[in-house]
Amino acid sequence: MCDKFSISLKNFFYSGLVIVFSVLLTACGGGGGGGGGGGGGGTAPPFTVPAGITVRIAQIDTTGCPVINDVTAFVAVNDDQSADPVTGLLQANFELTDSGANPLAFGFSEEMRFEPVVFSLVMDNSGSLTQADVDEMNLASVDFINQVYSVLTIPDTYGEIIKFSTPMFLMQDFTTVPNELIAAVNTTIPGGIQPGSGTALYDAIGAGIEDIRDFRTGPGAPPNLPKQSFVIVLTDGVDDSSTIYNINTLIQFAQDQKVVIVAIGLGSATNPQVLFRLADETGGLYIATSSAGDLSNSLSQLLANLSNYYLLTFTNPGAGQQVITVDVSTPGGLNGSDALNYECVP
Repeated sequence: MCDKFSISLKNFFYSGLVIVFSVLLTACGGGGGGGGGGGGGGTAPPFTVPAGITVRIAQIDTTGCPVINDVTAFVAVNDDQSADPVTGLLQANFELTDSGANPLAFGFSEEMRFEPVVFSLVMDNSGSLTQADVDEMNLASVDFINQVYSVLTIPDTYGEIIKFSTPMFLMQDFTTVPNELIAAVNTTIPGGIQPGSGTALYDAIGAGIEDIRDFRTGPGAPPNLPKQSFVIVLTDGVDDSSTIYNINTLIQFAQDQKVVIVAIGLGSATNPQVLFRLADETGGLYIATSSAGDLSNSLSQLLANLSNYYLLTFTNPGAGQQVITVDVSTPGGLNGSDALNYECVP
């Protein structure tokens, strides 16, 4: 049985979003070691996503501060194996503690709502893909963008488009204009798909994280940016060409920048262990698809999974920076937790 790993760019070349979903797969695929490391030889034993839940404090709403001193944590709980939201939990399934590990009393509700996000959509265009695969990926991505901006009407969501093989191409910088994102999705990378070109998966995800970091902290950052940030990667293969990041440095970077990785694996050539690890250790989700034609369903599932929240409302425990921790125990005996810092200011 494959082991579950434990987690801890603009320095890349531009030639021109980090919810990873969990499912049951039957093949581990090749290795996923350091930057530039390819898949290992031989036949790997079957891999099954371990039973568990991922708990993520998506954001902390402090708009009640300091007048009524109320703070609300938006908490998402997902099943690791199905990637579906865990619904129907009760207040007794949650425990909330402050920076000193003191229990906090809280109000409780479960709601379906779509909150704005910042995302980098990272699309594999390596040589192992056919033009038909790329066309399907583009159609699914356009459908995803239309759902975000037109069907669900989340106008304050910022997105960018990166396509990659060994080089990476910034097709569209961050924008809230869906037509700009769609045009970028439908634009062919310079030179087209090159047979035999490698897959710099880790570097491409790292590029998305760096872009999000720079967008958030740069002098031109828009006011009131969404709190949640995701790299959504669509890929059909393992990493065999990265030179900047390996899996450990990439996960650490995502954790430091508070960027969630959402990885959607296409076909049987993916490495489920690696993709699951990227998702699991950054608070994201992993979904596997059997073909490019399944991508639309996977991206629709992603949107559905991002809409279910438990709202925990509590009295701010003190002045200055605070850290709250949410622990969740399901009736089936699965446990998970997350922590997030905030400050209650006018």
